[in-house]
Amino acid sequence: MKRRTFLAITYFLIILIIYSEIFVILKLYFEDEYYSIFDGFYWVITTVTTVGYGDIVLHSVPGRIFTILVMLTGIFFLFGFLFPYVLIPWAEMKLRLYVPRKVEGLKNHIVVCGYNPLSRGICKELERSGVKFLVVEYNEEDAKKSLEEGFPTVLMDSTFLENIEGALSVIVAWKSPERILDTLVSLKNIDVDKYVVADDPFYAKYFLYAGAKKVLMPKSIAGIHLARIILESVEGVLDLKEVAGGIYYSEFIVGKGSKAEGKQISEIEKISGARILAVCSDGKLHPNPPKDLVIEDGMILLAAGSRNELSSVFSMTRWTK
Repeated sequence: MKRRTFLAITYFLIILIIYSEIFVILKLYFEDEYYSIFDGFYWVITTVTTVGYGDIVLHSVPGRIFTILVMLTGIFFLFGFLFPYVLIPWAEMKLRLYVPRKVEGLKNHIVVCGYNPLSRGICKELERSGVKFLVVEYNEEDAKKSLEEGFPTVLMDSTFLENIEGALSVIVAWKSPERILDTLVSLKNIDVDKYVVADDPFYAKYFLYAGAKKVLMPKSIAGIHLARIILESVEGVLDLKEVAGGIYYSEFIVGKGSKAEGKQISEIEKISGARILAVCSDGKLHPNPPKDLVIEDGMILLAAGSRNELSSVFSMTRWTK
């Protein structure tokens, strides 16, 4: 529906521009009057919406025929498309959108408390990974936004604890610290892992006292991750994470002027012996990248291999002074 609406509006704008040019031509050649393209656009808008102030009028026969065409176009667009295909379906969807209080039969799921930009990202990742989850939101408008995203959602009320039954864990992502504490206290006697996602580190210890297993702070995590990458490049210390016996993985930022810049993935793998699992470029993740992909500075490579193989990748991607 969004695509259809976008295309229809685009076509309609193109028609308005064409009509504006025709208006200028008709005024100039049939009525010997000069009007700018802006004047033409103004006339078309007032005519197509059937407002018709009458301050600019086409007097010639071709001009009046054209005026009728413009008015019919406006009537067709408003009553033939905009109302039946955009406004009415949108209004019906809003009226039909009912937020339940409980989801029956849900087991081995993750409960996400709070719908906001941060929890939305968490839900997207859970959805992509095929993990069952349930969003709990106390604000009905936010709950409807979550439903519109396609996330299973319930309103938080007295039946809240019933939605926790059978859950693997609870992610508490309310914006309000007080609401986070209230939720943790209400879940204190329920045997389920509770994770808190919060912005303010001041309340972290209180969340832990209230029963949170772990408190995650996105800004701190991003800062630590960035600092680690920078230190790796400056100090030459490689941080490896072991997957299995003798096999590790790590991330590498391609520095400007590094040996890796301008080479293809296949060349990096051939020289180092490591496997490039994914590439992040311009904020987009490309898993299993094509072997002929050319490495550019600023890219982030996710590679796996032995210590020596990853050390080779590190030396190739490191900044040159």
